[in-house]
Amino acid sequence: PTVRTISFRGFLTVAQFSEESRIALEAKGHMLQQESCLLTFITDRRAAKVRHLQQPHTQFVECCWWLDEAAVQFRIAGRVVVATAD
Repeated sequence: PTVRTISFRGFLTVAQFSEESRIALEAKGHMLQQESCLLTFITDRRAAKVRHLQQPHTQFVECCWWLDEAAVQFRIAGRVVVATAD
């Protein structure tokens, strides 16, 4: 499947980056709560879509938004990183 339902949770903040990245960004004047351009989504880790995203050939993904009010669809392609609480 090429389209799956997930929940958009916002953009990563500098505070959520690795310590090394955070230090480098703070040195350039970025504040910890400043948003980045990295989109974050959540879904149930038990879902088949998570296993599909973790397959070696699945390096790039595309997200699709439909805005009812404007009747506009947006598609954004990028690299996927699956992060868990574990």
